[in-house]
Amino acid sequence: MLKFFIVVWMSVTAPTDTYPLYILYKPGFENIKECREYMNKNSDIIFQKAIVEYNFKIPPERMVCVHRDNLRGILTRPNKDETTI
Repeated sequence: MLKFFIVVWMSVTAPTDTYPLYILYKPGFENIKECREYMNKNSDIIFQKAIVEYNFKIPPERMVCVHRDNLRGILTRPNKDETTI
C-alpha cells in the first residue's frame, strides 16, 4: 500500500486560511526515503506540472512528501463554526 505522496503548495499573495495545492498521486511511495529521492530528482518537472495545472497564474512555493494519513487532514477542512480550544 502506498503511504507517501508529493504535495506542492502554491504561492498566495494575500493572507488566507487555505492554500492551492497540487498533489502528485502517481507515483506514490512506500516510504519517505523513496518519496524524497524522487522529489529531489524530479523537482523541476513536478513544479512545471503544478504551474501548468494552475494555468501559469500561481507559482509554486514549496514541495513536500506527505504521509497518506496527513494528506487526509490537509484535504479535510474543519467546519468554520467549530471552535478549537
